[in-house]
Amino acid sequence: MNGLKIIKKDNFLASLLQETYEMKLKSKFGNLEFIEYKIKKGKPFIFYPSDNDETLEFFYILSGVINYLGEIYSQGDAFCLHQSDETYHFETIEDVTFLYISNESILNDFDFILEKARKVVVEVEKKDIYTKDHSVRVQQLSYEIAKKLGLKDKILRRISFAALFHDIGKIHVSNEILNKPGRLTDDEYDRIKEHPSLGRDELDRLNHGIDTEEYQAIRTIVIQHHERIDGTGYPDGLKGDDILIEAKIIAAADTYDAMTSDRIYRGAMERGAALDELKTLKGKHYDPEVIDALVECVLESGE
Repeated sequence: MNGLKIIKKDNFLASLLQETYEMKLKSKFGNLEFIEYKIKKGKPFIFYPSDNDETLEFFYILSGVINYLGEIYSQGDAFCLHQSDETYHFETIEDVTFLYISNESILNDFDFILEKARKVVVEVEKKDIYTKDHSVRVQQLSYEIAKKLGLKDKILRRISFAALFHDIGKIHVSNEILNKPGRLTDDEYDRIKEHPSLGRDELDRLNHGIDTEEYQAIRTIVIQHHERIDGTGYPDGLKGDDILIEAKIIAAADTYDAMTSDRIYRGAMERGAALDELKTLKGKHYDPEVIDALVECVLESGE
């Protein structure tokens, strides 16, 4: 870019819209990006360390209020992140808008795959009227379990995305099967059991040549989320350590949320009854450490 360039408020080069935040790329020069970053009130957000020591990230608060370690920051305050191995957890007190400047590409092709996948998840939950917000709840519980287990930040990021997309394959399962009030036939149940493989295929359909380690991990987690450690799961009958820890966590969180939610074929179980049933399946269907962490997270939440 040479000379003066004027960018009107509604103009941007690219955008990424998620459940709790929105990014708009206002200008770009090489890897240097200038982003309008909006985060909704009452939402946690995290600054992750970069693998690149040359990365510099600058956040300037244009409006709103945030909390970091009990201190309040507002319009005019700023944060700079460079060569840090730590993860920083903030929370918005009000809707917040940042000017976010980074010399590492943020809005990359992988982010746009995620945005397209999120839209498919919305369509899935429109098809299955009894699972509205199920994926978000599974995402939240899976993330808390992973934190309780002390897993690395890279895994936390992967599990957050994979949990949100775990049922994306149901976009290819008919409404009649998803919303059938009675018992499924063997053929219908076999179709339901295809949704992890269909989910992997749907992510690949949305993908346009991205082959990063993170993408491959997420697609693997999606296809494994109905595997069970005793080999009785699907689609591949994997056992024990052949199942990724992220998939083991999502499997447990998915089951708990299904148990404690109303479904067309039954009412919701009480929290205590669901936890008791999961405890009986420790070491059989579910990883014992994962179930212990899930129980702690649910009891601590008070929900």
